[in-house]
Amino acid sequence: MYFEGAPYGWPGDAIDGALQVLLVAGHIRAFDERGRQVDPKELERKAIGKTTFKVERCTISTPQRIQIRKVLQKAGISAKQGEEPSAVPKFLDVLRELANAAGGDPPQPLRPNTAILEEISRASGNEQLLVLYRHSEELLEAIEQWQQIQERISQRMRQWNDLKQLLHYARGLENIEVLEAQVSTIEQQRQLLDEPNPIEPLVKTLAQLLREQLNTLNRCYSESYQSGLAKLSSDPLWQQLEPEQQQQLLNQFSLSEEAAPRIQLQTTDEILATLEQISCTMFEDKIAALPTRFEQLLQHIAEKLEPHAQVFSLPRRTLKTEREIEDWLSEVRRQLQEALQRGPIILQ
Repeated sequence: MYFEGAPYGWPGDAIDGALQVLLVAGHIRAFDERGRQVDPKELERKAIGKTTFKVERCTISTPQRIQIRKVLQKAGISAKQGEEPSAVPKFLDVLRELANAAGGDPPQPLRPNTAILEEISRASGNEQLLVLYRHSEELLEAIEQWQQIQERISQRMRQWNDLKQLLHYARGLENIEVLEAQVSTIEQQRQLLDEPNPIEPLVKTLAQLLREQLNTLNRCYSESYQSGLAKLSSDPLWQQLEPEQQQQLLNQFSLSEEAAPRIQLQTTDEILATLEQISCTMFEDKIAALPTRFEQLLQHIAEKLEPHAQVFSLPRRTLKTEREIEDWLSEVRRQLQEALQRGPIILQ
C-alpha cells in the first residue's frame, strides 16, 4: 500500500486501524468489489485490501448527528452514534409507507408530496445525512402530520365502508337517489376527512331507513305466516296428524317458526349482519313464497292421506259486476260437481 512504502513506512496494522477510525468518524466511505457501500460495523479487516475508500466531501458535526437521530427516532428507528448512514434507507422506506397511508383513492385525500424523501434518496454518505439534517424540521412536522392523517383515515374508512354497504342494501328504496348523490359527492370531492363529518349522518339515515324496511318486512312475514298457519290448522287432514308428524312436515317445507328470518336491528353492525344473511329482496321473496309453501304442504298431506284426491284450481278472472260474480260461481259449482264424480277434491 502507498503508506507502507517510503517515505512513510507505516505498518499495515496502523494503516488498517486508521482507515477504520476515519470510516467510523464519517470522513471516508467504503465500497466493496461490486460497488456497494459497506457499513463501518461490517467491514472485516481481511477485506480491507479489496475495499475502495472515498473521501467524504463534507462532515457531520455532533449536534447535527443528534438532530438526525431525533428525526430517525420520530419515525421509530433507533441509531447509535455513527450508525446514522445505515439507518437512512430504512427511514426512507418507513416514511414512504407512512406517506402512502396518509392519502389514497377517493374519497381519501391525495397522498402528500414526498419530494424531500426523493432528494434524500438521491444523495449518499455524509451528503445524504446533511440533506436530511437541512430538512429535519420539515420532516418532524411531516411525520407528525402524516401519522395523524393516517389514524383519521383509518377511523373514517371504517365508517365509509359501512356507508357503502348500507347504500348497496338500500338501493331500490324510495327517494334513495338523494342519498346516493350525497355519497357520490363525498367520493368525487375527496371529503373523507372533512369537518363536520359528512359520513356519520348518512350512515344514521340509511341505517334507519333499512331498520324500518326490515321491520315492515318482518311484520308482513309474520302476518302471512300466521294466516297460512291458521288455514293449515283448520284443515281436517292436518288435524288427523300427530304433533310430531306436523312438526316434521313444517320442517320439511321450511315452515317451522325456526325457519323465520332472525333480525337484529339495534346497531348499524347488527343491521349489516342481518342484511348479510337476508337482504330486503330475499326477505320479500320469502314472504311471497309462504302461501305457495303452505299450499304445497296441504297438497302433500292430501296425497298421502287421500291418494285418490284431485287438485282443483279455482279459475282466475276479473269480476266487475254482481252478474259476473254469479256467472263465475255457477261455473265453479259446475266444474266442482264434475270433478267430485271422479273423487275427492283439494282446492288450490
